Amino acid sequence: MRYFLIFLLYFASSSAVTVKTNKGKVEGYTSYDAGLERPVHVFKAVPFAEPPVGDLRFALPQDALPWEGVINTTEYSPACMSNTTRTRSPQENISEDCLYLNIFADKRCFANRTYPCPIIAYIHGGSFTYDSAVMFNDTRIIQKYASHEIIFVIPAFRLGIFGFLDLGNDDVVQRNIGMYDIIKSLKWIKEEIGSFGGDPNSVTLMGNSAGASSVAYLMLSPGVPDDAFHQGISLSNAPDLASNSNQRLSQLMIDSVGCNESHWTTQEMVHCLKGKSALELIGWQRELESAPIQSFSGPTKNTPLFPGSYSSLLRGGKAKPIILGTTKYEFTRSNDDSIEYKKTYCDFYCRFFEYHTTEAYEACLRFYLNETGMYSGEYSLEGEAIHALNYRDAVVWESKGAPVYLSSFNLNNHSIHARDMLFAIGLHPVAIMTEEEKFMDKYYPALFRNFVKRGQPDKKWKPLGADGKGYFVIDVIKNGSEVILPHQTNAYYYPDHVHFWLSYLSSVNEKALEAGNKTEDSPLISSLLFPAVNNQLPLETESKMEALEEENESLLSAFWVVVVIALILAAAILVMIVANQINPKLQKGYNYAEEMEIFGNTGKAGIVVYGATN
Repeated sequence: MRYFLIFLLYFASSSAVTVKTNKGKVEGYTSYDAGLERPVHVFKAVPFAEPPVGDLRFALPQDALPWEGVINTTEYSPACMSNTTRTRSPQENISEDCLYLNIFADKRCFANRTYPCPIIAYIHGGSFTYDSAVMFNDTRIIQKYASHEIIFVIPAFRLGIFGFLDLGNDDVVQRNIGMYDIIKSLKWIKEEIGSFGGDPNSVTLMGNSAGASSVAYLMLSPGVPDDAFHQGISLSNAPDLASNSNQRLSQLMIDSVGCNESHWTTQEMVHCLKGKSALELIGWQRELESAPIQSFSGPTKNTPLFPGSYSSLLRGGKAKPIILGTTKYEFTRSNDDSIEYKKTYCDFYCRFFEYHTTEAYEACLRFYLNETGMYSGEYSLEGEAIHALNYRDAVVWESKGAPVYLSSFNLNNHSIHARDMLFAIGLHPVAIMTEEEKFMDKYYPALFRNFVKRGQPDKKWKPLGADGKGYFVIDVIKNGSEVILPHQTNAYYYPDHVHFWLSYLSSVNEKALEAGNKTEDSPLISSLLFPAVNNQLPLETESKMEALEEENESLLSAFWVVVVIALILAAAILVMIVANQINPKLQKGYNYAEEMEIFGNTGKAGIVVYGATN
């Protein structure tokens, strides 16, 4: 027994590991968890900025000051202040003093300085108001990434009012403070990760949901150095640089906490806010955010960091290699029968696409209320919009010469928003896994490891083509003795969703603008960038969209209504007559494939394949 205790004491002492950074020394520990023979060095709560407290509340992140001695980095810091009522995983230990990062580094990275390890910098999700950098399962991170000669880093950033206070300008408080926190953490990685065995020139920025949007924003921002990271992994991205939603909520916060005396200057209001306790501020934020779609919405446009709309940044920005993935459904339709829900989200997502006309909003509402008879109901409004948003970004980035790996995660019971994170990083765990889930638990993170190390997730996964076709279906389907595994498909990405949001609503919006309505931004739509969604639609979908378009026209009198309907009927009859005289399998640049083989013959698929000449 005595020898066993001596062994334990020796093991415990030998598991400590110390690293010298430019600011001072940090002491972490070596993890032998997860039944692995590959030890991983873990460093938690490593400071990358000064604590943003006191006069540094609402200030740009400042470099951490040097320290004497050795900082113990074996325990997590508190999470950043957050509205924990909006999440299934509330953070119990919260504080303003939260600007730390957590590092998981394969021990082999320290031993082989000739070939340092690539880095994943993971940005957590949570709508920029909740969740944290300290909510993840260490063992799962080690199993999936850090034990595979990858250094996995999770930085914190300020949320809600602490990270996205907006006073309408940048004179007193810089807008988008939370994004500057992430940039500061990337600067720290660039300067310090070499001491942990990492390659500062091989940094992959990865995120899900709001974290995925952060990846896109930072790829496009002219305020981010080109060498801060070299590629991205963006899962379930829904990018939207708002114009004034944070400003409205910021003003409500100022009024609620009593910091808005009529004679006060902006400086005096901010001084008052800095005098309030963090708990009082987060309490009022929770109160105000209890209303639907009223919350701090993350980054703001027309600011030094984002000098323009998202589409203008996308159009003019550079591109990096990226994985863009969504889940098949993203969101369920549990609330879709509510008219108010559809009103809210038509307004919400029309803003995402920068359709600011009443006509576009009303066309969206008619479609999802199924007044047109066209809405299938299989997918939610949110899911269809997110598919189109990701396809838009993919096509634009591909046109700039970057390899874009587009995917759809379709695994049964895990094909809604963030459910794939069980396999990616260990979130939302289940007690017992099926055989399909066990396979995905190993396969899914391997895709990202391959991308981080080699630039290609899977040998069979090809980048999006210049013609807008090609994506990877991530699924496992067992049908008797037949098994369908993840595979490449040379098809368009959710073409009906893409057409409605990127082509049809764009057309409605543009016609409204031509009629005299104004908008603050022009949507990023062109036949050059979206060949897949403008002129090569299935005949059935195209004719339905034409009918919907005609339904949306403003006619001046009942006489003209009758005339137009008569013309439409005549045109339809003419089309039917002509169609009967030509090959029904080759019309308008498309054909119906009778069979499609994916890892073997799957039989009659009834798949619409665009571009008959391909």
